[in-house]
Amino acid sequence: MADVKVYIKGKLAKKGKALKSKRMQQFNTLKNSKQEVLHELHDHTYEQAIELDDAGAHFEVGTSTGQTPWFEGRRVVELDVLSQNMNCIKCNSWLRLHDIMDEVICGMASLLYIKCSSSLCQYVNTVPTGKRSDNRSFDVNSKAYLAMINAGMGPSHVAKFLSGCNIPPISESTLRDKEKKLTPAIFDAAEASCEREREEEREKSFSTGLEGSFDAGWQKRGSGWNYNSNTGHASLVGVNSGKILNFDVRSKICSVCQFHSGRNETIPSHECNINWTGSSKGMEPDMACSIMKDMADKGFEVGTLHADNDATTQSRLPSTITKKDDKSHVKKNLSSRLYSLSKKYKQLKSAKVIPYIVRCFMYTISKNQGSKDAMEAELASVVPHIFGDHTQCSKSWCTYNKDPAKFRYKHLPNGRALSGESLKEEMENLAKSYIARADRLKNLGSTQANESFNNSVVSFAPKNRFYGGTKALKARVSSAVMQKNEGCGWLSKVNEKASLSPGHLTKLYGLRRDRIRKKTRDLKSTVAFKRKRVSLKYKHVQCEQREAVKEGDTYGEEIELKMLMLKLFHQRGG
Repeated sequence: MADVKVYIKGKLAKKGKALKSKRMQQFNTLKNSKQEVLHELHDHTYEQAIELDDAGAHFEVGTSTGQTPWFEGRRVVELDVLSQNMNCIKCNSWLRLHDIMDEVICGMASLLYIKCSSSLCQYVNTVPTGKRSDNRSFDVNSKAYLAMINAGMGPSHVAKFLSGCNIPPISESTLRDKEKKLTPAIFDAAEASCEREREEEREKSFSTGLEGSFDAGWQKRGSGWNYNSNTGHASLVGVNSGKILNFDVRSKICSVCQFHSGRNETIPSHECNINWTGSSKGMEPDMACSIMKDMADKGFEVGTLHADNDATTQSRLPSTITKKDDKSHVKKNLSSRLYSLSKKYKQLKSAKVIPYIVRCFMYTISKNQGSKDAMEAELASVVPHIFGDHTQCSKSWCTYNKDPAKFRYKHLPNGRALSGESLKEEMENLAKSYIARADRLKNLGSTQANESFNNSVVSFAPKNRFYGGTKALKARVSSAVMQKNEGCGWLSKVNEKASLSPGHLTKLYGLRRDRIRKKTRDLKSTVAFKRKRVSLKYKHVQCEQREAVKEGDTYGEEIELKMLMLKLFHQRGG
């Protein structure tokens, strides 16, 4: 059936377009009317103003256009604004909510059209449900976008939440428009925060060059053999301050380019989101060089850098920068090698054995920081100690010489030393590889602060959702920087940059969360808490191993097929 067409301003157009044109005319008539809202509340003043609008208002007219009636569902209302505008601008009579004639929904706010109750006046007043900025956009829509980022949600999640509360959901186009307008404010606030932390780090530094830790992360989980994320981020954390000094973001995709290319259309002029065309693995060293250059251009030379050995970062940095290997990655790689050996040697499968061996190695490395010879000597004594030879052991960590007759290993099976020449040879080769690296191991650094920041980024931009095609990823990484540097009250500073009210309840919640985080951090740093955590972990592993022995093989690679083949073999009398 052919589309029904009508005339609009002398031109033939489809009926759907005619209805849209009619709605726009109604909205423009209301917008350009002589009605004025008497009271516009502003509890904040800033020198700079940022232009915000409600993306053409994305309005929905109420009963007059067949949309959701104004009395259906719930609304987000600022009571102070509503109360101060509930009087007729013609006769100053009080207005009543049950006299509402229509409603225009603007995101999470509304314009209510209320008829004066006076029989002599009957004037239709326009009453907003919230504060508006100078360009007439509602503040609640801008704050909804910032709240969405703070909660680590996307537009669809906001719509699901609001619709579940029976509140008219804010449209995705409105949130996308706020993203374009507010991302520069978030990024500028993050840059200003980094600038303050750089100055603080310089004041706390004891040398001319700053000392920082560097690490990068991807927004897509690596499989262990394939790393193909389209986006990545990196951070430089000051060793003395523990705060972000600089950060960078890389993206290989632009949603605008992708949209028009998919339609074989000419890509229009736009601010392209692509700033990297190489491989995903090449992002980390490139961002390291970019951050170091940016720091130098701003007058902050980095003298020492803590980083892992997972990328070719050091080979691309200037020779003036001294690199320290990451202690956490040294421990992680040692554990991985021991767990690989446990597939071959049954003695290593006990819950406490591998953690005990790792502690022996890492205690030796940590104890002898700065002394290569002492580290080499004690590393050579670790394997003999585990296998019952205590002639080379140091009295500072081995208690065998105090009472040889009663000595027992606390964390080895039955309190006895490990045995087996083959296993001992494998362990000695492992120890020799670390002795050969003693020159690098004697001066280790830490990227734990960067790993913590990467976890924060995941809370703002979860890896199961993609935000790298627009400015959304940059806004979310910048938000993670603000939270790392400023705490949970970072939203108030972004509100200031965006010319929005700081938010009294927003500040209170941020302060409360900061207090809880500090209390939790102090608790987790105590020796008693760490010992309890290790004990609970051991009990959990021990319970898992006990139940696995009772149940037999229940999960594994193609285990179902192996069981079927074994069953067929027995049925055939094998």
